[in-house]
Amino acid sequence: MSLLDLVPFSRPGMSQRITATLRNSQIPSILSLSLPIAGVCLANMAMSITDTVMAMGFGTKALAAIAVGADFYSIAFYLLTGLIAGIAPAYAAASAGGRESDLRKLRTVGWVVSLIPAFAVFPVIWFAPVYLSFIGIDTSILETGAGYMRAMAITLIPMCMLCFLRMRLTAVEKPGAILRVTLTSVPVNAGLNYLFMYGFLGWSGLGVTGAGIASIVTACFMVSMLAIMAHAHGDRGLALSIDWAVVRETIRIGLPISIMTLAELGVYMGSTLFIAGFGPEATAAHALTLRIAGVAYALIAGLSQASTVRMARSFAEGGKMLKKETVRASGFVALGSGIFLPAPLILAALASQSALPAVGLSPEATEIAFWLLIVLAATEIIEPMGCAASGLLRGCNDTKVPMYFALLGNWAVGVPIGLILSMPFGMGAVGVWIGLLVGLSTAAVPTIARVRHHI
Repeated sequence: MSLLDLVPFSRPGMSQRITATLRNSQIPSILSLSLPIAGVCLANMAMSITDTVMAMGFGTKALAAIAVGADFYSIAFYLLTGLIAGIAPAYAAASAGGRESDLRKLRTVGWVVSLIPAFAVFPVIWFAPVYLSFIGIDTSILETGAGYMRAMAITLIPMCMLCFLRMRLTAVEKPGAILRVTLTSVPVNAGLNYLFMYGFLGWSGLGVTGAGIASIVTACFMVSMLAIMAHAHGDRGLALSIDWAVVRETIRIGLPISIMTLAELGVYMGSTLFIAGFGPEATAAHALTLRIAGVAYALIAGLSQASTVRMARSFAEGGKMLKKETVRASGFVALGSGIFLPAPLILAALASQSALPAVGLSPEATEIAFWLLIVLAATEIIEPMGCAASGLLRGCNDTKVPMYFALLGNWAVGVPIGLILSMPFGMGAVGVWIGLLVGLSTAAVPTIARVRHHI
């Protein structure tokens, strides 16, 4: 059985199969975990969208600068979150088994894996405005966003701490605490954005750079709150020494996740740097579409993380039937997401024709955004199933082979197609996004099929 077994529309007994799946006790477990995590991701996207909307007040070039800075930062951040994710299956299993000594050891290892790479990557982001011009990005965009990007380099440190705290609370199945803190942070970030970008009491503000300063303060606030929440839920205490064998094992599991995450999400973030070569209009349209894509992805990211935790706990608790039920529940939720998500994206594309000019976007940028949203709607048909499968495989500590699928699909197939369509065929940003769609689909199919090896 695999995730594909949840779409047996041509087989007899379909209604009985769906009814049994709906009654499956794992579906409430998957939803109770995935919905709060999705809420967290949505709240995070609300912060990113806040930055984007407020940047519009400074013009198209400012919006493009925010997009380039945020997406370059995101490439580094997602690389590091993959490493941190390498500890999640062991943490979930130790929590399920009540092994407090192992949890202490894993917390110490987690801080090592979170902070040392973050400080190592810091200068890569800090000095990015100096060297990104060499790959063809408009220097005026880089100059506008230089202060923002350097602020985001500082933000990387508390954000990696935040990622580890979130992983711990998710692994012990306390995602509601994460959601409460993140929801509180949305208005905090918006208020700080306004103050630092537009100024107050006669001070003119810092413009685009102010959004980066607000991100630093908001990230530190969230780290403090989540640390308090973790302590309150009993998730506290460290080992007195670092177990380097566990560090190596965490990196062994996490590094393929990092590469796979970059292959999936990094190709979208990296496309911002490529599309920036087409000018501010294409970059602004891409930035808006990517933020909307983030809202859609938030829902399935929650499903992916919940699938990882439930599958890891299924292994710890034992029982082949429990693992099968976890796969069926994850697949059923993913199938529903693939049916539901495209419709609102198509509506957003239609609404963009009148809404985007009203907020100051040029007609050219509006037209590009319309077609990008249509391609995004097609992407969301297959992406939920692929993400659910990836989460299940991570819960089995199976990360290397899915990494190869992601590299093959997104980079060996998707990127070349995007390059060909965007330049020789003159499709620009739309051609890049069609390539992304083809690449994601190519990676998703074998990833879904591989789930059968573990059940």
